[in-house]
Amino acid sequence: MSRLREKGQRSPGDLRHRITIQTRTATTDGAGGSTYAWATHVTAWASVMPIGARESMMHGGLGGSITHRIRMRYQAGILPSMRVSHRSRILKIEGVRNVDEENRWLELDCVEEPV
Repeated sequence: MSRLREKGQRSPGDLRHRITIQTRTATTDGAGGSTYAWATHVTAWASVMPIGARESMMHGGLGGSITHRIRMRYQAGILPSMRVSHRSRILKIEGVRNVDEENRWLELDCVEEPV
């Protein structure tokens, strides 16, 4: 049994979801202001696992959030200020972990943004 399976971790074969990690960029609008857009930082294969959901009262109504854990091969420069585009969903990165500090795997804790 591989070391990955012994630790209860995913194997590279589980990376079956294509994700795009995006970074927010600013461009001048020519009138002294800026506009913001999301640009591709990296596209990668990953494992996307829903790990929880919760409902809460927000602005006088019910709101909900869905959390996900994304596992991917290590990629330097991924920050919580970035976001993940996966299928038709946008996932805000809440945390980034370099698993076992080995520069082999990254885990991203994300919250799905409402559309």
